[in-house]
Amino acid sequence: MSRGVYTVILGLSSGRSVRVGRLGAVAFDRGFYGYTGSAMGRGGFNLESRISRYLDRSVRKPFWHIDYLLLEADLEAVIYAECIQSFEHRVASMLSRRARPIVGFGSSDCKYGCKAHLHYLGLDRSLAVDSIVSIYRSLDLEPKVVYP
Repeated sequence: MSRGVYTVILGLSSGRSVRVGRLGAVAFDRGFYGYTGSAMGRGGFNLESRISRYLDRSVRKPFWHIDYLLLEADLEAVIYAECIQSFEHRVASMLSRRARPIVGFGSSDCKYGCKAHLHYLGLDRSLAVDSIVSIYRSLDLEPKVVYP
């Protein structure tokens, strides 16, 4: 496993406002969120390193938008698929049609016009995971799910 796409499922037991870098304060409802990213590089930017970073909860000082939410939310699952080309933007675009995008979150530097790379997935963890798995399969990816 070295390159691919992933979606981190995070859960908030209550609504709250979180300061997210330059985005400022972002209001989050209670429920589950999916953050989609890619890991197409080597070293710390490969798929294993990214997944380990989330599972190990090794974020100490926020750098990316998702880091700010990781410090506040519970990690529920990581869905990923190995691939040689990036599917991050396709997954994010499809999610924006199925779920509520958190506009600008994780996509401030997106060159593909994604509304967001973080989406509100509702109050049911199983449905959230199933929705992401369904999108991956519709793109002919072979998703794997890891629970912490």
